[in-house]
Amino acid sequence: MQNERAAQPDFLTVPQVAQRLQMGITATYGLIRSGCMPSVRIGNRIRVPRPAMERWVNGLSTQAGQQVIRF
Repeated sequence: MQNERAAQPDFLTVPQVAQRLQMGITATYGLIRSGCMPSVRIGNRIRVPRPAMERWVNGLSTQAGQQVIRF
């Protein structure tokens, strides 16, 4: 498991996040724009820190059934 994490990038592009979450790119941009998905700007590019995305997903799984995200 440690080796798997070392091979993964620290920052993900929006298409990479969309693929990992099995959702559309437009919906992923919507989550970022609404502030629900943590992200950073590096120049004019949007990146999502992998650890922040993983924490966000884990937070959703602990709140399952309690919150619906709309954007």
